[in-house]
Amino acid sequence: MGYGLLGLLPEQLFSLTVVEFWDMVDAKMLIQYANEDREMERLAWQTSQLMSATGNFGRKGIKPDKLYQRQFDDLGNIVQRAEGQEVFTSIDKEVKDQKLNELMAKFNK
Repeated sequence: MGYGLLGLLPEQLFSLTVVEFWDMVDAKMLIQYANEDREMERLAWQTSQLMSATGNFGRKGIKPDKLYQRQFDDLGNIVQRAEGQEVFTSIDKEVKDQKLNELMAKFNK
């Protein structure tokens, strides 16, 4: 039975070089990020099903990739985005206020 982040016993941990330790931490964190990405994709799918079932989003409904775009592929490699395609896009205050007012008008009927 192991302990801590890497699941190593103390004598195993202290016998590692710094490079080995760093590589193990990097690999563990990459796996954790890939697992969280998979969970977020599953949550986006579930949310899109619920949103589409309400009928408020037209006949086609909402697709999961509109709610969340994967960061990792099926093999756990980081997805390369096209040039200029950002994961998050910033908007100015006027656009934000306009979108907020549209939402408020929609839900405060």
